[in-house]
Amino acid sequence: MTTLVALFGVVLPAFTLGFELTLRWCSTELFDPVPTLVHRVLVGVVPVANLLALDGRGGHWTDVSAWYWSALLGSSEGPWWALTVAENAQP
Repeated sequence: MTTLVALFGVVLPAFTLGFELTLRWCSTELFDPVPTLVHRVLVGVVPVANLLALDGRGGHWTDVSAWYWSALLGSSEGPWWALTVAENAQP
């Protein structure tokens, strides 16, 4: 699972952005997916954020949005509170 997250969450978005910024194929043939510097930065944050989401042991963080999708699809009833705490691990 971690390999798929790394491949499709880090490598593929980084390759796609680099491909578009160097060859400009999509912007010349179809439309410009990253028309401004802000768009380029936001799209560039995707592989970086996904890389940071992978932890050092090859795992990944839990899906903290699972409650949202359950509520949206109507498989659970609300109200809900969500609290995420991030702390440094002690060696």
